[in-house]
Amino acid sequence: MRQAHTRPFRLPPRCGESGGYNLHAGVVIAAHDREGLERLCRYVLRPPLARTRMERRPDGLWVLTLRRPYSDGTTAFIFSELELVEKLAALVPPARKNLVSYHGVLAPRHAMRSAVIPKTAPTESLGLLRKEPRAKRSRWVPWADLLWRVFQVQGVSCVCGGRLVLHAVVIPPATIDVLASLHRSGALAANAAARGPPGAAVAP
Repeated sequence: MRQAHTRPFRLPPRCGESGGYNLHAGVVIAAHDREGLERLCRYVLRPPLARTRMERRPDGLWVLTLRRPYSDGTTAFIFSELELVEKLAALVPPARKNLVSYHGVLAPRHAMRSAVIPKTAPTESLGLLRKEPRAKRSRWVPWADLLWRVFQVQGVSCVCGGRLVLHAVVIPPATIDVLASLHRSGALAANAAARGPPGAAVAP
C-alpha cells in the first residue's frame, strides 16, 4: 500500500497514533443531542469502502480516493490486488469475537457497574420460542430474545394477532420423513392452495 501526496503533520489535540492506528478522542455528544448521536452512529457504521471512489488503473493497481484529504496531505491509497484483498479480509471479525469492549465502571465485572447502569422496568413475557426453559447458566439465547433486545420487535407475534408456540423440534433425517408424510397426505398441497402464490391478493 502506498500513500499519494503526503506532507509532515502534527496530530490535533486529544489524538494519538501508534503502529498505523490512530485514536481521536475529541468528539463530544451532549446527553440529549439525538441528532449528533445519529450522525456519530452513521459515521461509525459506514461501509469500509465506497465503490464510487475505487478505480482500477491500467497497470492493475487499485486507487482508493479519500473523500477528504488527511491532515498529512494524503488524498488516495494505492493497492495491489493482493493488498486490497488483505485489507478487506482484515475487516472480517473472528468468530464469536465480542466487538464492543467496555472499560472503567462500565466493565462487566466492575464493582460499581450496577450503580451506573440504568434500571429497566420488567417487560411482559413474550412467550418465546423454546421447547424447555433455558438453563440459568446457558450461553445460548433464543433468536426471539435477540430480536427484542436489539430491535424491540416481538418475533413470536403473528399477523393474525396470536403468538407462535414451539411444539417440537424436528431435525434431519426425521425432517424428511415428516415432509414426506405431509406430502402423501395432501396437507402441503391443501395449505399451498389456501395460501395462494407469493404476492397474490387475499380475498376478503
